[in-house]
Amino acid sequence: MKTIHRHYSPQEKVTLIRSHLINHILVSDKCEENNLKPTVIYRWRKGFFEKKGFTLIELLIVVAIIGILAAIAVPNFLNAQMRAQVARTYADLKALNSAMEMYRLDFNSYVPDYDSGGVPGVSGVSQNEYLSYSKLTTPVAYISSIPLDPYFGSSATRGMHPKSMAFFQYAGPYGGVESPRAIWKPSGTIYTMTSLGPDRIDQQAWSYAHDQAYKITFSASNGLKSSGDIYMSNKGLVQ
Repeated sequence: MKTIHRHYSPQEKVTLIRSHLINHILVSDKCEENNLKPTVIYRWRKGFFEKKGFTLIELLIVVAIIGILAAIAVPNFLNAQMRAQVARTYADLKALNSAMEMYRLDFNSYVPDYDSGGVPGVSGVSQNEYLSYSKLTTPVAYISSIPLDPYFGSSATRGMHPKSMAFFQYAGPYGGVESPRAIWKPSGTIYTMTSLGPDRIDQQAWSYAHDQAYKITFSASNGLKSSGDIYMSNKGLVQ
């Protein structure tokens, strides 16, 4: 009589091995129940527990591939992060610009530059833009909250204009900004709001000689890490 060999699926093999190892059913009993030879079950069990390892060359190839992918992905991720930060800075400055215009409609003037020391009747305010920007939120909320300069690290990064808080540098009425320097400010400039830009260095020195010596306006076309500050004025974004 010819013996018929049944084909067992991987799941069935695992079930048989598990019943032997976990439920402590004898191999002989499982063999008799399933018309199998003990060597078959032992062979299945050996194959179940034996795992083929990777060779050194295979591991090196995998590591090299991961390194190549990381070298491509990480710079792209960082560039995307920097682009998003620049875009957010532009958006925040434009929102402040809109708030300034609404303030001007009510008061026929832009917010005074309180920490310049030139506002009549105001003293003791220095190196802080809070008082100026607070006029945009109280008593009338021209903007819901005052955005901060994402590139501000500490007062030391301000360089030419040290500040104790991370507000955008503001220069407006009573601050001398009405005298535009043709190198970068268009005629009719009344106020400017400035971000340190990706280089995190203050480029604004209020001197014509400095403007000629340094690239003071940031442009993404020169590279995301290029020098220069990001300026917004009543004339719009200073490019």
